[in-house]
Amino acid sequence: MKLLSLLALLTFSTYSKAITFEVIGPCEETPIYTGEMEINDLKKSIGQISVELFQKYNVPFIGNDVGMNSILNTPTGLDAMEILSDETMRSHGWCYSVDGEIPEVLANEVWPNTKKTHIKWFFGYSYYDRGEWYGYCELTNKLKPKQFCK
Repeated sequence: MKLLSLLALLTFSTYSKAITFEVIGPCEETPIYTGEMEINDLKKSIGQISVELFQKYNVPFIGNDVGMNSILNTPTGLDAMEILSDETMRSHGWCYSVDGEIPEVLANEVWPNTKKTHIKWFFGYSYYDRGEWYGYCELTNKLKPKQFCK
């Protein structure tokens, strides 16, 4: 019986993954939220895991496993646009990275790839100038726009 319990424990630990996360807002350089969780369902995407983590740690969010529209009550849509001139603007929104890399797909299309995975959600922007978009998920907190940061 002890052998079966030991075997079950070894099997469980072999197939579980440690997930850590952090949320960095539009104005702060340090994380506002951090946490961790073990997952045993290896079929869960980064998006599904993020939703579970946000619920577990009471992080206010609007979104789902595909992506986040708002975390920490940040503005969405037109309110997330920073108009700089008639021809230039910054569009802000939530981005994520997994183990330091920013995937170019939605959060429901990425899975943890190591036994220990780190997910970072951060407020980022792209820059629009005369019909062209520049940058991808640049850190908003480096700019600290007045419309987000008091």
